[in-house]
Amino acid sequence: MKRKRIQRKKIDHSKIEENELGLIPEEKAAPLIEVLPWTMKVWRSRFPEKAPPYVKIGRNIFYRKEDLIEWIKRKTVQPPQTPVEVA
Repeated sequence: MKRKRIQRKKIDHSKIEENELGLIPEEKAAPLIEVLPWTMKVWRSRFPEKAPPYVKIGRNIFYRKEDLIEWIKRKTVQPPQTPVEVA
């Protein structure tokens, strides 16, 4: 049985609106880092070391754009620089 592939919506990142406190709801923050909101929930509950920093107000989860940018920077992997030998 084939699994149905979930289509992600393309989002114009420049139009992401933060609220007055600079917080982005989880549903809008997830597409910014190319994951589903469900993935962010799993990271928070099962793998907190993988999750980006978040703000919890009541039952609502929010992210700061600056925190997401810093989290992405920490995830950047630099490939090792190996010298190229010329034959």
